[in-house]
Amino acid sequence: MSTRLITLCFDANEPLRLARFWAAALSWDIDDESDEEISLVPTDGTRFRLVFLPVPEPKSEKNRIHLDLVSESREHQAEMVDRLTSLGAQRIDVGQGSDAEHVVLGDPEGNELCVVLRGEFLATTGLIGAIVFEPADHPVVGRFWSEATGWPIVYDRDGDIAIRDRLGNWTYQFVASVDDYVQDIDLVIRGEDLIASTGLQIAMARLMGRRTPATFAHHELVMKSPTQKLSKSDGDTGVRDLRAAGWTPARVIGEAARAVGLVEAGRDLEAREVETLFARWQDGGVPSLG
Repeated sequence: MSTRLITLCFDANEPLRLARFWAAALSWDIDDESDEEISLVPTDGTRFRLVFLPVPEPKSEKNRIHLDLVSESREHQAEMVDRLTSLGAQRIDVGQGSDAEHVVLGDPEGNELCVVLRGEFLATTGLIGAIVFEPADHPVVGRFWSEATGWPIVYDRDGDIAIRDRLGNWTYQFVASVDDYVQDIDLVIRGEDLIASTGLQIAMARLMGRRTPATFAHHELVMKSPTQKLSKSDGDTGVRDLRAAGWTPARVIGEAARAVGLVEAGRDLEAREVETLFARWQDGGVPSLG
């Protein structure tokens, strides 16, 4: 019988600062910024949290474990690296070589992470692809945690061992795909943090017999601070709250369009105008109704 991984902990000189970086990187939510120990709550179906614990001493050597973050293509990998560096990460050299397909970064306190290309062994994961154990002289560590958690080893080379959740994020992907199928949803507009889920959900829709899966459009995240997105799971204002405060449907639609950059200035938009707005945008025109 295996155990269950519920938290992965980081030592941090500034737990809140580091938590904000990872919250933005993963589009997860911060549980409570006032705690001394800061916890991140997954928003993508990941079954464990990240916890940041205060320590006085700075990081002095390479970590023995790191996370692999999954990109969908070379172009997406470059976009991810640019976004992570804009949040405070830096490229680092751990001996990976100039021809490596993965990109090695250090977070704001130097903790290593890799941005990898989605391959066969990461075909069904979300953004977090694997936990990698790197003590080359002690490969037993990775094998121990594989046995302890029940997670399969998906990479074993030169002492580096990567394990991944045997269930991946399939429950989240499955529920979302069934919901779209049952309700006959043909257009899904959502934040760019869910790009990694799109291919999986299209594949699941086809497996369920849907000949023409929904069309997916991804917009830049609407941020409430430089590092935190608006999130209903974080208690942020929702459409129901705005309507209860007296906003008309046209005002809600207009402000939403402005927030994601579809119009330059906020104004009331009727629902029937949205189709015209997206038609102009898809045709390569200026996304504006005047």
